[in-house]
Amino acid sequence: MGTPILRVCFYLLNTYLKTSTDPSGRPLYLQMAALHNCEIGSANQFLTWRSAMLLQQAVERERGYLRKLCKAAGVPMTLLERMVALLVFSGKISLQHPYLFNIIRQEAENCGYPQTEPAKTGNVLDQFLADANRADGMLNPIQPDLIGSVFAVTILRQGAGLQKTLQHAIVLGGETAWANLLRSTQDLYPIDDLALADWLIPLLNHQSRNELWQIAGMLPQYSVSLRSFSVRVYQALLSQSVAEDLPEQALIFNNLGSLYGELGRHEEALEAVERAVEMRECLNAKNPGVFELDLGGSLNNLGIRYDKLGFLEKALEATQHSVEIYERLSEKKPNAFEAYLAIILNSLGNRYRKLGYRKKALQAGQRSLEILERLSAKNPDAFESDMAKSLNSLGGFYSELGHCKEALKVARRAVEIYERLNAKNPDAFEPDLASSLNNLGLFYSELKLHQEALGAAQRAVKIYERLSGKNPDAYESGLAMSLGTLGSIFRGNEDVLAAATFIRGIQVLSRLFFRMPMAFDHLMVKLCKAYFSCCAHAGQDPDEELLIPIMEKLEALSSESSAADSN
Repeated sequence: MGTPILRVCFYLLNTYLKTSTDPSGRPLYLQMAALHNCEIGSANQFLTWRSAMLLQQAVERERGYLRKLCKAAGVPMTLLERMVALLVFSGKISLQHPYLFNIIRQEAENCGYPQTEPAKTGNVLDQFLADANRADGMLNPIQPDLIGSVFAVTILRQGAGLQKTLQHAIVLGGETAWANLLRSTQDLYPIDDLALADWLIPLLNHQSRNELWQIAGMLPQYSVSLRSFSVRVYQALLSQSVAEDLPEQALIFNNLGSLYGELGRHEEALEAVERAVEMRECLNAKNPGVFELDLGGSLNNLGIRYDKLGFLEKALEATQHSVEIYERLSEKKPNAFEAYLAIILNSLGNRYRKLGYRKKALQAGQRSLEILERLSAKNPDAFESDMAKSLNSLGGFYSELGHCKEALKVARRAVEIYERLNAKNPDAFEPDLASSLNNLGLFYSELKLHQEALGAAQRAVKIYERLSGKNPDAYESGLAMSLGTLGSIFRGNEDVLAAATFIRGIQVLSRLFFRMPMAFDHLMVKLCKAYFSCCAHAGQDPDEELLIPIMEKLEALSSESSAADSN
């Protein structure tokens, strides 16, 4: 099998894949690690190389081969790299594509080589990207896709004319190019310095209404990296929408509301969803058989928006109305609507919990899980993420009723599912994994399992730190919550460390609290009480400079609430 180093690396690779307890292991990275160790002549650091470094080494190997081809053919390296990067996004195309040589000519001018013959560049592309049998005359992007995406971003961020090159990719590939751009954005999400999403937004200015709807149809249901871009897609659709087309406008406003909420822009989210509900109530009044399902979805969305801003009674009312609709639809056609009902019941449980209706919350959560477990038994892939969300909520419902062992049991199941989903698609499921780890740490702590609690909570904090660094509006509250959980685990044994953790949580939450006090007052009160208690036990003075403005704001909120109650 070749050299001893090669044999050792492949032995380690095979052993790792057979014995790894992580069923979602990344064979691509392991193969690249094995190849790199062969190149350097040592197996000592196998499995220690970071994924980003391995990908960049793979890119450099591709560039090294291109360099040899360029030198032999007399084609500028800058131009050839740019065309290879462009074709990563356009997808597989024919050498005879009617626009290919014209685009090569324009890219050559952009790179400063206007005299380069397009045919010569095409021939080198053919050598580098043609199929092995060279029979179909097609240019095939660099494979695997992940290496191709890293190659493209590495090359295109170095030169000028980025938007023009991406437009050329779309001209050549059409919908395929958009699908590749969106997939690459998600694939590169875990690699901090290779963000792609901001490149896509200016491209929307060149898309027609039909093209925008095609792009909207390609957007994934869950994606951290594409949220801002998705907002821009629906904003562009709204600007081109006809005011009289209520169904389309309601869909746009409903989706915008969800996306604004995911970005932490909760006031805008509520405004958008209120408009969607108003439109769909009007449509449903005229034709309930057609629009009742859409109205139910928007009402659930409205409940979530009210909840995020602290309007808990309004949130419950909207969610109850949504449940009534889905109960009615599910009775008529359970196969079509039971899954929707389960999702809304989980929302209802969360609304009940926040208002202190603990038994009702548990009953709703149990019904949600019962439906999803039955559906998942038939089709696990379709319902796995919804079931994990239901399990995560149910753990909280059990915990608030003092059923700590049941809470821990379902929380473990939720984390197991999210670990599996996150390994496949961190762009979609990393926030859910962080939330479920936070709950798991809390429930371990309730059962006095200190080390397990500490491990789960620290992982949650680490993920939220990464997420809030990219989008503070959306994730600073999650980071503050997870710091609160971590502080509660330190509490009693390490009060000084607990106090430091709580004060950091207060600092993290302060910006959002002063912007939307009703949305975050409960979490702020919880953090402040825990901080004061730890300071007292540790014999240290609290940070008055930080806390006085917070206490004044909380007192003002309390006065406003009392005045509203008396009226």
